[in-house]
Amino acid sequence: VTTEGFETQSLTAYDIELLFLQLRARSVGEQEPLMLTCKECEGKNKIDFDFEKSVYVRGLDTFEPTKRVDLGGNIHISLVMPSVDEMMVVQETKDQTELVFNLIDLVIDKVYTEEEVMVFSAEAKADRAAFVNSMSQAQLAEIQEFIGGQPQIAADLSYTCGHCQAENEVVLTGLQDFFG
Repeated sequence: VTTEGFETQSLTAYDIELLFLQLRARSVGEQEPLMLTCKECEGKNKIDFDFEKSVYVRGLDTFEPTKRVDLGGNIHISLVMPSVDEMMVVQETKDQTELVFNLIDLVIDKVYTEEEVMVFSAEAKADRAAFVNSMSQAQLAEIQEFIGGQPQIAADLSYTCGHCQAENEVVLTGLQDFFG
């Protein structure tokens, strides 16, 4: 990207995935055969998929890229959507518990108290870990809902199985569904 002032590091995961799919459609072709498994007979079905017409960003119209969460006791946190660069670093984590902690640590932007506003990433890692570990399950669930509710590329497909004639509806989400 050569637009002055545009920072590719700020792109989100769905921005990169959509860009990748559009580049793929332009370079290899807009049509791609997909092999889908029937939900009734488990027969394999070859479906011609049109990247240009079918792919959209799911949840973009309702997602808010920042969210403020009330933790009680006059403490609030603001959550922000991480960039793809930040997500790539976090996704290298092998341990599932550590991965969840790192994601939560990444999306907390600021902590607001009555006296001050703290930039969460500027605090020591041990202090951030203690803060996250002090949260209730409900508070952590709200953060995880924010993370899980981020927009993603998707395509809704309907087809009739060529083996048993069953009607099938499939939702593809993320690059792994398109190429996995």
